[in-house]
Amino acid sequence: MTSILLFRFLKYTALLMLAAATAGAFLPEREATRQRAVYGLGTVGLALTWMAGFGQLRHGGFSMGAPWITGPVLLSIAWFHTLVWSVESPERRRPVWAAVASGLLLAALALMIVRPG
Repeated sequence: MTSILLFRFLKYTALLMLAAATAGAFLPEREATRQRAVYGLGTVGLALTWMAGFGQLRHGGFSMGAPWITGPVLLSIAWFHTLVWSVESPERRRPVWAAVASGLLLAALALMIVRPG
């Protein structure tokens, strides 16, 4: 298996973890379960996404300044902040925050796929 295929596999796996963390932040009733999803799956998934993305970046010879690279990095920080903020208080478990978190994750994914600029 070539290194680029390994990086892609790791990134796809990590993106699934991010999606599961997003669902886990809002669907379970228990606050402890929601926090475990965000801090367990979300943190590991985010770190793995960034590491695999950096591996793809180095392998492909791309610049960190490209909009399709910096955009998802910034969007993923906003996504993680939204999840952490929402699981720290039961009153913040609202559909609007689930939509914001999902939108941020989908926007980051779209930039990774389309690669504008």
